[in-house]
Amino acid sequence: HFYKRVMKAWCIWGSVAGLGLVLVVAGIVAGWAVGPSIVESLVHEQMDLTDQETDGYKYFIEPPVPVMVKFTFFEVSNHKEVIAGTQKPFLTERGPYTYQEDMVKKDLKWSNGSDASNDTKQFLEFGQYKNYTFLQDESCTGCTEDDQVRMLNMPLAGLIAKFVEMGSFAGQAGLAGVDTMLKNGTDELFALTTVGDFLFRGIKTGAAEWMMIN
Repeated sequence: HFYKRVMKAWCIWGSVAGLGLVLVVAGIVAGWAVGPSIVESLVHEQMDLTDQETDGYKYFIEPPVPVMVKFTFFEVSNHKEVIAGTQKPFLTERGPYTYQEDMVKKDLKWSNGSDASNDTKQFLEFGQYKNYTFLQDESCTGCTEDDQVRMLNMPLAGLIAKFVEMGSFAGQAGLAGVDTMLKNGTDELFALTTVGDFLFRGIKTGAAEWMMIN
């Protein structure tokens, strides 16, 4: 009787082990062969950009989570002394100025990758538009996008460097033009501008204006 009980136990455990091994192998096979196709099907169902009702399409057109961008400026507080050559620049931190970035895609157009009739690949062309809204509550205390900051005039500094590099008569003539702008107040080496103009609205005076029309 003892021998029969031992053999019966071995048979049971052997059957369980065999069944377990079969299930493990089946799981591995399913994971490699069936799993990817199931995942691909689910992803395609949720991320189908050709179906305007899917979450993937809606999130692609307009991301659901707003993006906040913070800008910090370092203002030159002793610009007159720097221009005179008597002091090194003293920088004062201003900010942060926080904006919410809203993105939306428009003008969607589907096209094939080539003119070949058997080409099944599709490419999506679109225009991405961004809008920035100033968030005063998320910015530094009392800060607005109309705050004025004085920083190095990069367009003017770039022109000066370019004219110096050119040399010859053309470079000297360019430097003379820059000197005229500085003397008549058309532009400044350390220009005073608003935060909103510097970041998004644009600067349309002095060297920046000259570079846009020339």
